[in-house]
Amino acid sequence: MSGDASVEVSVPTDLTVTSDGESVEGRFSSRRQARELQALVADRAELQRIVEKQKLELQSKDAQIVALPAQHEAAAASALAQKDSDISSKQIQINRLEAELLRVKEELSTIRERAARELVQLTQKCSVFQQNQKRLAVRQEEIRASLANLQLSEEELIRLRSTPVQQLTLQQYTSLRVYELVWPLKLRIKELEAVSTSTESMLINKDVDLKSRSEQCIRLQNEVDELRYKCEQYSCQLVDIKDEYRADDFKVRNYNRVKSERDMFEEEKNTLTRKASELELSVATLKKEYSVLEERFKEVKVKSRRQESALNYNVNEVTDLSNKLEKVTEELGTCNKNLRFERDRYGELHEKYTAVRGDITSLTESYQDLQHEIKLLKEKNDSCSLQRTNLQEQVQQLSHKREELQIEVERYKGKYDAEVKDVEEQLKELKQNLNSANKSRSNLLDENTKLHQEFQALEIALHKEKLLRERESTSLRDELESCNKMLSQYQALEREFEKNIKTAAALPNGQLGAALERLLPSHALGGSKALEQSVHLTRRILKLERLNTEAASTIQQLTESLEQLGNKIAAYKTALGLAGQPSSKLLQRIADLDDQVTALQSALQFNSTSKTSLEEENTALIQEVTKLKEALQNFEIQNSELGAIKEQLITLRQYLPSVAAAKTLPSKSDADIPWVNLREDKTVPQPSAKAIIITKNVRKKLLPS
Repeated sequence: MSGDASVEVSVPTDLTVTSDGESVEGRFSSRRQARELQALVADRAELQRIVEKQKLELQSKDAQIVALPAQHEAAAASALAQKDSDISSKQIQINRLEAELLRVKEELSTIRERAARELVQLTQKCSVFQQNQKRLAVRQEEIRASLANLQLSEEELIRLRSTPVQQLTLQQYTSLRVYELVWPLKLRIKELEAVSTSTESMLINKDVDLKSRSEQCIRLQNEVDELRYKCEQYSCQLVDIKDEYRADDFKVRNYNRVKSERDMFEEEKNTLTRKASELELSVATLKKEYSVLEERFKEVKVKSRRQESALNYNVNEVTDLSNKLEKVTEELGTCNKNLRFERDRYGELHEKYTAVRGDITSLTESYQDLQHEIKLLKEKNDSCSLQRTNLQEQVQQLSHKREELQIEVERYKGKYDAEVKDVEEQLKELKQNLNSANKSRSNLLDENTKLHQEFQALEIALHKEKLLRERESTSLRDELESCNKMLSQYQALEREFEKNIKTAAALPNGQLGAALERLLPSHALGGSKALEQSVHLTRRILKLERLNTEAASTIQQLTESLEQLGNKIAAYKTALGLAGQPSSKLLQRIADLDDQVTALQSALQFNSTSKTSLEEENTALIQEVTKLKEALQNFEIQNSELGAIKEQLITLRQYLPSVAAAKTLPSKSDADIPWVNLREDKTVPQPSAKAIIITKNVRKKLLPS
């Protein structure tokens, strides 16, 4: 490619200037045109850079666009789940509120019926009370007429008191005696009359209040009927809303409305809890007042009983009086009884009045709350309609965006499938390499397990002979110290191993085996497959690096040749500008040069693409090499452990028979010692490795217990 890139361009020197202008001005114009051409070339290079940057940005945006549908789908799924949960909670709240509405309606109906019954009872009691009052008034006039004969003036009373009792006549004596007995009763009657007048005035006020309350009840009944009609309308609206809830589109459109309704219901719940607490406090105060009234009523009863006993005592004293006085006392007793009865009834009426008043206040408050709820529902309906229109517009926009994204996704899927096929082919090659490495690893692991089993058997035998080898522990410790010293010498083994692999990769295939045996002492233990693969990969990496450097050099040469061609084209154009009418040969030459420039640009693009592909292959091969290096390190560690174990076994087998012969114990013969049988039955293969690596695990196993 470097030979094709070097194009010889010869500028014609036989150009003649045919213009009549001055030569200096022509030179200046040619220079200006050359500068403009250079600026155009620089602009073209900048445009190419900008185009490359935009391509990279387009790739990143394509990746983002590919990820956007998944993100939108996940967000839509989460939003739908959240909306479904919110709608279910709202449905539960709506059902609860409907149940509360029904309960409130039932309570209102019961309260209305109870109020009507109590009003009827109160009217009946008022009529009976008025009749009793009239009858008592008539009876009082009759008593006054009968007592008119027994009345005394103050002068007569003073005169009768001054005269002795023996000189008084029977009539004078009875009148005096009646006066003394009746005077406190008169005072009591006056007090009772005052009380009766006050009760009458209170009853009149109560009648007025009852009339006003009855009017309020009628008005409230009308309002309750209106509210019932509105509740029926709202129930119809609730049925429609439930039908809309069942639709999928309504869940999406009315999310904000449902959320606002939930907030409003929570506020209403808080207000209801506050009202319930206030009502509980009012009930507690009413209970306290009721207890106080009961105590007062008991006191009044005690006083009335005392008065009755006093009256009975007075009646016993007045038995000597005439039948008129007895009738008067009896009538006075009946009057007192009627007054007590009326007082008790008055107390009951007062309590019922207070209860009815509390019910009426609660009804007014509930009516105000219902009006407030109606206003809130109207506002919610308006806001929901606005939100519905906004959501419909947003859904249309999202549908358009979704269609555009689907078109782009289909376009990018084709690109992705082509790239996936290339990656799958590369993965197949890598899997084949990994399978070969895994096979070699499995073979080595089998050998390791066999040796580990032998080592466990030897450990059992050593545990039995531990008492006989206390003297041997010191020698083994010395040997372990020497092994630790050897370990310190093999710290730079990995670097030497990499250097040896690189040197082996640089050699040809004929000299590879000898070089591996000479450079890598663990080659005989670990096998040659992994090493051959590592050497093959290092060769491939070196080859790719050489190709990369060659491609970079060719790209540099092509860029230099392009710059030269651009300069030559600029010179040709300046010459053409000076010549005025260029020749046909020169035009053909320029066209050929333009074709060469386009060919060189295509070659540059091909080289850039090949460079990127080679870089990707290089990175993939580097990753494979790192993985194989790790596998080789693990194999080397395992092989070193196996070699160390084998050498330890050999030394122990060589050392134990000499110790047994030196100890000459009468109780044990050569047949009783397991080491002799093991040495005779099993032939342990000696490793051909020159280097021994003892890891931490092996050191822990070899340390004396």
